[in-house]
Amino acid sequence: MTECTKKLKELIEDTIFPDIEDAIDDVFEAIANNKKPSKEQEEMLKEMNEMREDFQEILEDINNDKLEEDECKELLQEITQMIKEMESE
Repeated sequence: MTECTKKLKELIEDTIFPDIEDAIDDVFEAIANNKKPSKEQEEMLKEMNEMREDFQEILEDINNDKLEEDECKELLQEITQMIKEMESE
C-alpha cells in the first residue's frame, strides 16, 4: 500500500464515512419528527447512500490494490477540496 492509498483510506474511514452517517442520521431524525419524508429528504438519503457506495468501492479498490497512484492522488485532492469547501460553508 502506497502512502497515497494509506492517506486516502484513512480519510475515507475516519472522516468521510462518519460524516455521511451523521448526515443520514440527521435526515432520519427530521423524517421521524415530520412522520413522512419530504421529496428533498428522500433525495438527500438517495444521494448519501450513493456517495457511501462510491466510497466503499474506492476502499475495495484500495484493499485489493487496484487503485492506480495517479487516480489515488486525484481522488485525495478532490476529497480534500470537497471537505475544505464544506467546512467553509
